[in-house]
Amino acid sequence: MVEQRGGIEVRWDKLYFQVPGKTKGEMRTILDSVSGCAKPGEMLAIFGPSGSGKTSLLNLLANRTLPSQGSIRYNGMAASRILSKLTGYVQQESHLFEE
Repeated sequence: MVEQRGGIEVRWDKLYFQVPGKTKGEMRTILDSVSGCAKPGEMLAIFGPSGSGKTSLLNLLANRTLPSQGSIRYNGMAASRILSKLTGYVQQESHLFEE
């Protein structure tokens, strides 16, 4: 069990996430063996170009979607429905034009 320090430690290990591709039966890999952790009292930044899987990772960590493979643990325990009600993030709205 992870030591409690007034917050939740989130650890993800070998996350693999796929979505249906454009053609029938095709699967597109979004995340491939992604691991990391976010500790209480520390700040974590996720950087990457458009389409690199940042939002997909956040959706997995907030328990909005399930990984194809891998594990996500909160203070050493697997996610539960109760935790889903306690976690979340504010999604970004794009106010910039693509050009």
